[in-house]
Amino acid sequence: MPGSGGGAGPATLNELFADYTPDEIAVLSDWFSRASDLMRTYLEEIRRDEHVGVPRTRRTRSR
Repeated sequence: MPGSGGGAGPATLNELFADYTPDEIAVLSDWFSRASDLMRTYLEEIRRDEHVGVPRTRRTRSR
């Protein structure tokens, strides 16, 4: 598989990105940005829904 060197680091990422055109990288970047925003929103909703009806003193993690 191209770009699948053994180590992790900038050289490996550069090799991976070398397999794509700038337009393809832009699409990937856009997709990951949008997916991150959706996931962040979803997690915020889950956290908010988990605390509905829970007294404030029981919401905190610190003791």
